[in-house]
Amino acid sequence: PRAGRVRPRRAALRSAATTTQVTTQANKAGRPRSESPERESPSVRSLDAERFYCNVTRYSPEYVSSQALKEPLGVVSRCVEIVTSVLGFGGALWLDEARGQGESNAPLRAEQLRELLVRLGPSFIKAGQVLANRPDIVRADYMQELTLLQDDVPAFPDAKAVEIIESELGTKLEDVFERISASPVAAASLGQVYKAELKGTRQQVAVKVQRPDIEPVIIRDLYLFRLLAKFVNPVAIARLGCNAELIVDEFGAKLLEELDYDLELSNMRDFGRNFKGDPSVKIPEPFQKASGRRVLTMEWMDGKMLGELEPEGKLQLAQMAVEACVAQLVYTGFVHADPHEGNLMLLNDGRLCFLDFGLMSEVAPDIMEGFAKGIQNVLSEDWEGLAGVFQDVGFVARPPAKILPGGEVVECSLQEVATAVGKQLSTVEGGTSRFGALATGLTAMSGDFRFFTPPYIVLLIRTFLTLEGIAEKADPNFNIYEASMPYALKRAFAPATPEGEAALRAALLEADERGEFRLRTERITDALSAEAEAAVAEAKAGAADDAAAVSQQRGMDAMKGLAGERAGKSLRKVAYDADPVELSEWLASREAAAARRKAVHMLAELMAETFAMHTDALRGQQKAVASRKSRNGKAWPVSDEGRRIRERSEVNSRRAVRTIIGGQFRRLVRGGLPGLAALVRLAVVGTGVILRAAWLVMTKSVSRSVRGVLNRQTNIGGAASPA
Repeated sequence: PRAGRVRPRRAALRSAATTTQVTTQANKAGRPRSESPERESPSVRSLDAERFYCNVTRYSPEYVSSQALKEPLGVVSRCVEIVTSVLGFGGALWLDEARGQGESNAPLRAEQLRELLVRLGPSFIKAGQVLANRPDIVRADYMQELTLLQDDVPAFPDAKAVEIIESELGTKLEDVFERISASPVAAASLGQVYKAELKGTRQQVAVKVQRPDIEPVIIRDLYLFRLLAKFVNPVAIARLGCNAELIVDEFGAKLLEELDYDLELSNMRDFGRNFKGDPSVKIPEPFQKASGRRVLTMEWMDGKMLGELEPEGKLQLAQMAVEACVAQLVYTGFVHADPHEGNLMLLNDGRLCFLDFGLMSEVAPDIMEGFAKGIQNVLSEDWEGLAGVFQDVGFVARPPAKILPGGEVVECSLQEVATAVGKQLSTVEGGTSRFGALATGLTAMSGDFRFFTPPYIVLLIRTFLTLEGIAEKADPNFNIYEASMPYALKRAFAPATPEGEAALRAALLEADERGEFRLRTERITDALSAEAEAAVAEAKAGAADDAAAVSQQRGMDAMKGLAGERAGKSLRKVAYDADPVELSEWLASREAAAARRKAVHMLAELMAETFAMHTDALRGQQKAVASRKSRNGKAWPVSDEGRRIRERSEVNSRRAVRTIIGGQFRRLVRGGLPGLAALVRLAVVGTGVILRAAWLVMTKSVSRSVRGVLNRQTNIGGAASPA
């Protein structure tokens, strides 16, 4: 995926917003004066500005209020409908418990809850879709029923759909489509989908049509939600550190954006460009000429949803979705914020397909880097580093504050927060493997420390809780942080902010008394030692499952082309600035033995792969679809276009590496005797690595041949034996 994409319209609006304007707009929206802009990170203020300046034509509290109050009786009627429906269902649950029929009536109540949410409309259906992927808080029978809300909502009349299509496209149905299904193939909260064929091109497409008269219902709901938020806001700020009104504003703005299919079409194109280089992700192509504000036509995708897959396929889809969404969060900055089961598909060729791009989140570069560091901190159990990340992304105040038993708020050290976080995550189940456990732990700590919940984070939390719920259905032991780690590392090695660049240089380079930059080789040694220990532990515990190995390998593949990408400029600068004399001394030393062994195995794998490719070419065994192989022989699919893009990236990476090596070689040549001595050391080390790799490839090849001969002899002997 491409790194750090910023949409031009939003970037221009953001640059036009001054700090004074941001503060004024935020105060109008209800931010408490105690939350001064100085206590927020720059990214939080930037995202606040983005929300108000980009959505002013679609959403504002004033707009919602003015539209809802045009029909005050409608607001009152809607309020009565919601209250009576919720109280009626709650009363039924209470009676079940009082009569001891809670378990026996659970399937019936689950069905009634789904029907209730459908009756209450799209805002409540959205809530049900989120709950359908939260096994940590929803019973299995309820969750199974709520899953139907993702693509099995009652449809509206087909005649009305045809009317909307013709109105939006300004022409008759038969002028655009050769044929279209008589009834919808799927129906969701905001619209329903028909299968059609474009006229003249024979292109099969999906036509999404928005539900009629849906906006007034959503407007009334948002007005009532905001009234409720205003009522509970003092408690939310005091106990949870979040402004409930701002969170409703964020939700409302995104919900109204979902009703604009022109915006969704633009989102699809942006998202598709970001993943153009990912060979295992497919984004449907939209067709603008057959689309409008309430109609969206896109390429038809053939595949299976999560519920239609076998367990192995479910795990593959879950892992691919987690990997892709983490790449969005920490690398591209443009996140699919609604990845429930109905919006994810495993295509017939094995690729992952995202659907429905109405609900998206944009993440600022410093927030991307913060989340990347947070993932690494959780896995390494660096609680002080994690507390620092919480401060950077706006969860923890500057300076930190704790809440005394009497309710008084006093300043405290970051170390106190870190100790409490570590204690909480070490005791809660799944503390270092589940994002939901982290969210639960922080909520439990909110009574002891002053935490904030920036509005931008709400959709991100929803995204990853939803993904984690999907993954847990496929594999109860799934560790979302481990699946995220490769992309977190890639973000760390490709910083997008000056602070990130400085952190990368400080982590890898150290200035010496001569003014040269010494590579921190001890970091490499420590990393290799940790990798070796992990490999030993894995061997003792048994081989990792195929899907996990493939996911890890794909993450490593994502790092391969970084040196040649634009985002890799900081890493290239570090490599060029490192002192080659110091590096040569380390490579020839005993401390670098693990690094040399690693180089031998990597080179041996490359030699074996190259040899196999040439052998296949000589035999004429050209493969139609390439597959990336993992260490255990399994693979995820790779499209031809994605493979070509990845190959170009790797070519650019090799070119960049050659340029860096050439520059370092010239430095050594001009470096006099120390430089020449370093060249000799590097030549000796390099020759040793090459010879050992060649020997390893040869011995493995001979071993395979011998085993093959022995197996054939055994088979022949077995066939010749009497029955």
